[in-house]
Amino acid sequence: MPTFRHGKNTFFAIGDAVGGFATVNVVSNVLRNVSLPRDSDTADTTAFTSTQKTYVVGIPGGKMSMDGPYDAAADLIFSGLVGFETPMGWKWGPEGGTSTRVSYGQPGGVGAAGFLLSNYDIMSPVGDLVSVKLDGVASGAITRTASATFPGTYP
Repeated sequence: MPTFRHGKNTFFAIGDAVGGFATVNVVSNVLRNVSLPRDSDTADTTAFTSTQKTYVVGIPGGKMSMDGPYDAAADLIFSGLVGFETPMGWKWGPEGGTSTRVSYGQPGGVGAAGFLLSNYDIMSPVGDLVSVKLDGVASGAITRTASATFPGTYP
């Protein structure tokens, strides 16, 4: 029988503008949504006289988006990641941050797989909370592990 979990226990940590995980920033408490859509390029191989389209699978990739209420301390972290060329390390536990839960992540650092932030938007609507939205790409392979426990120190 499947085991379903509530999203309230989601764990998310990201490195800083030094690259990799020089400093581990747990930002779960300022995020409301984390999304990791992954896809794979497909190339059309359909030739003349074909009656149905055919394709081959190409290179996989991933994007990531996050959003939540604005927080000045988190803003300091996120602002430093905009346009930073070294991929950031990150770890996401959609079911929580304990050792028995599945997690996804990348180590980050020079020449390593990691998150590249391409958009950081601060929104201040008249009738709602000040909030943030972050978008970027997961450059390189994304690792899936059976443990969401994150090595290192937490702020």
